[in-house]
Amino acid sequence: MSTGAISEECVYDLDVDGVGEPVRVAQDPLAKLSAGSGTTVWDSAIALCGYLMRSMRSSPRTALDLSAGTGIVGLTLARLGVERVLLSDIPNGVPLLSHNIEMNDLADRVSALPLKWGDAGNTHDIRQAIDPIDLIVASDLFAWPDLYLDLARTIDALASTTTTVLLAYEERNPAVEGGFFRMLHKKFAIREIPIEALHPEYRSPELHIFEARRRATRSDD
Repeated sequence: MSTGAISEECVYDLDVDGVGEPVRVAQDPLAKLSAGSGTTVWDSAIALCGYLMRSMRSSPRTALDLSAGTGIVGLTLARLGVERVLLSDIPNGVPLLSHNIEMNDLADRVSALPLKWGDAGNTHDIRQAIDPIDLIVASDLFAWPDLYLDLARTIDALASTTTTVLLAYEERNPAVEGGFFRMLHKKFAIREIPIEALHPEYRSPELHIFEARRRATRSDD
């Protein structure tokens, strides 16, 4: 892959509190690397990174960044000490993720795999690569209501009763976005992280982070 396809103007740097090295990610708004799937850093991803900087008193051992985009949240987790991080996205998005892993010199603890919501084969590959999953993170995944059921099923397939799921998003249409949470609530207990717990530099009334945990009802847990 040609790293020259991304200009310096499209690179985003995030300082990670308490860590000497920042996270540096290439953005691909014109889809030069991602073959038709433009990718940028969203405000909700930065808010989630900021929350993780403040809340991670002890690092989970493994983490999955679901539909990671640039991978900034998962890469931040690696900077914060998570031992094994997997970045996932649609197949077209994996080259950008791999590029950003290399740019941060984190290939020893971070990797990327394709994951299409609702695809049982992809889900199996994720579980083979990283199991158990201690933490699932995701940001701004609610733009496609027709895919809410597949997203909920994917989280259901990947999360155990010991998995923490953190979902960040920028509120755009609460009536529609609430439909996803109603689906997820059938199997998961969900709470919103208070705005006071968010990083003071990345707080906004429109930015929300929810924590979800599976209820202990599955026979295989």
